[in-house]
Amino acid sequence: AVKKASSSDKGSKSAPSHPPYIDMIKECIADHREEARIGVSRPQIKKYIEEKYKIEIGAAQNTQISRAIATGNDKGFFVLPKGEN
Repeated sequence: AVKKASSSDKGSKSAPSHPPYIDMIKECIADHREEARIGVSRPQIKKYIEEKYKIEIGAAQNTQISRAIATGNDKGFFVLPKGEN
């Protein structure tokens, strides 16, 4: 029997043209130092990502942003002053 070359479907997806969402959020906070003290809002984060990385924000991207914020909060990267939304 001839074995087929092992190629998984995981490798067929192209890499995104942008950094991970958590890194984009960190960058947004760093670029908005004047507002970082009181907090950078989710709409500000979305607008920043749309403008800087030319990503159209839809339902899937909202989910990715929310997950990145929650993960960042769990790992201690972010502090959510009003709790998770």
